[in-house]
Amino acid sequence: METKIENEIKTEAVEEIKKASKKDKEKTAEEKGFKEMKTKALLSTLPTHPLSLFQSEIKKRNIKDVNLNDILLEAIDQLPPTWWEDKIESLTPLEYKVQEALKKPDMREKLANLLVEGQTQENTEQKENNV
Repeated sequence: METKIENEIKTEAVEEIKKASKKDKEKTAEEKGFKEMKTKALLSTLPTHPLSLFQSEIKKRNIKDVNLNDILLEAIDQLPPTWWEDKIESLTPLEYKVQEALKKPDMREKLANLLVEGQTQENTEQKENNV
């Protein structure tokens, strides 16, 4: 019987240690501030693409220690900030936009009114076609 109690106590101690280490990690992350987001990309370009021409020219000129990551980030930074917003909007599916609209009471009401108006118009058109 004592063995069982000891095992339970040990298990609780291990769980407390795990919780403490998670809290320590969270505190450390908070102290450091923002973490870098790492993104890996494999780019395939035609030989006539500016990036391909750039890389060829680097080799041709025998330029050493080029950090292509920094160069690409510099090129990306030259895009206007609205480009990213416009791009995400163009990629967002309609279903997501509808779901987000339904979360807002005023938009939910507008959508409901729109659906009711659409149904009313459809009924009116059917009546006119039947006459």
